[in-house]
Amino acid sequence: MRCLTLADELAHQGAKCHFICREHEGHLIKLITQKGYDTYKLEVESQDIFNKKNDNEPVLFHSKWLGSTQEEDARKTKEIIKTLQPEWLVIDHYALDSYWEKKLRPHYNNILVIDDLADRKHDCEVLIDQTFGRDEQDYHNLAPNHCEILCGTTYALLRPEFSKWRQYSLERRKDNSLQHVLINLGGVDKDNITSHILELLKKAPLPKSCKVTVVMGSTSPWLDAVTTKANQLPWYTEVKTGVSNMAELMANSDLAIGAAGSTSWERCCLGLPTIMLVIADNQMDIANNLRSINAVKIVLNDHNLAQVINEYLCEFIKMPDKLKAMSQSSADVLDGRGVYTVIEHIKSFHNEISVKLRPMQSSDLALVISWRNHIDIRRYMYTQHEISLTEHTNWFNKVSKDSSYSLLIFELDSEPLGFVNIHRIAQCGIADWGFYTSPDAPKGTGSKLGAQALDYAFNILRLHKLCGQALDFNEASRKFHKRLGFKEEGILEQHHFDGKKYYDVICFGLLAHEYYLIINNNEN
Repeated sequence: MRCLTLADELAHQGAKCHFICREHEGHLIKLITQKGYDTYKLEVESQDIFNKKNDNEPVLFHSKWLGSTQEEDARKTKEIIKTLQPEWLVIDHYALDSYWEKKLRPHYNNILVIDDLADRKHDCEVLIDQTFGRDEQDYHNLAPNHCEILCGTTYALLRPEFSKWRQYSLERRKDNSLQHVLINLGGVDKDNITSHILELLKKAPLPKSCKVTVVMGSTSPWLDAVTTKANQLPWYTEVKTGVSNMAELMANSDLAIGAAGSTSWERCCLGLPTIMLVIADNQMDIANNLRSINAVKIVLNDHNLAQVINEYLCEFIKMPDKLKAMSQSSADVLDGRGVYTVIEHIKSFHNEISVKLRPMQSSDLALVISWRNHIDIRRYMYTQHEISLTEHTNWFNKVSKDSSYSLLIFELDSEPLGFVNIHRIAQCGIADWGFYTSPDAPKGTGSKLGAQALDYAFNILRLHKLCGQALDFNEASRKFHKRLGFKEEGILEQHHFDGKKYYDVICFGLLAHEYYLIINNNEN
């Protein structure tokens, strides 16, 4: 699903994406082709192929997951991509390493590896590991020196629906009551743990008004058993299969009972408190890291399962503020926009001059305040006094935790040269923006900043409309907005008072379809 999420956004931004998949049990080839992607299928090899394995091929912990040897897989993949000659080859498989990657080198320009094990060598330009708490030093001697290593949940590849539902989800958690429990232990749930959980819940101390939703894959062999167990619960219980609105379901739930793994990041993005069931040894690190910041409660799949889950439920019912605290902790883990951040890194490989926006960090505060306090910038601001670093820091600490704000630093060849603030003021996709560049920025910086900001607003945040304002004497800002395609929508007469005089405020607006029309005209 990580590759599919990345492909969907790349396709939305105009890229042509292809998939190469092996026909393992439970594969997603049908879903991928339904989305319109050219998909090339590789068969699962017979056992004979492993008897012919090259002695130089490394044995990896997950080698058996490939359904072939790396040598044979590389040979068949080469036959496909030598005609495609892709700009990027994206790999997400625990059974492939640098041995495979080097064999394909002549047939692609760059390679991006998605990993979360840090247990084997890679030969790649970009490596993504979205594990919470992962450090790039974990890949020391496992990736080449030129590789850009993107570690941590900032780069978690979640579908856009999760960032869209984030603000709504966090707002509704101000009410801490436990009225809706979501259970999701994987699409297949090969060990039928869901049935076991439902049996345990029969005696759980949930309120009578509570609702239970169970989500499973439509191909799960235990679907009938789970449905039978669900019908025996004393609360309204619904079993859903093949859902396409998982973010919405999570956003409207008060507590999840779920497994560790990539779903953890989806729940964190939405601030959904979780009782996390650890069902595999490789999930323990994720679970412990999230528990250490009070983002989850952990239970092991053992004989104490019923007792521990009931204890947690009692705790949440008696002390609902604990749900709120857990929600806040989990929401701080990530904002759900990792796919857009990754794509910005991919784009940077194709610019002669590296131009990008990145999230503002606390280490940027001193530089940004020096720009903001410069006379040529602050004289056009609503608040024109020189603000202190303490005042600036307090503002940043507050606003950076508000998911409706995007605080961004504009960089040109890795040098910070500007600041952009996009504030989503409505759930329907309307936002205000503000910006300024370094007083010493070279000519043309503003235009590059504006282009990046609009790309971020309409292609990443998926806004419907972006709004701007300027004091009536700020002629440069008025011309700048018009060059970017904004329309002057009106004047707020004598709307700003600076302590001495009233000034009119000029209002600007740019709609998404107007922006895309401008982009298409420029490309043609």
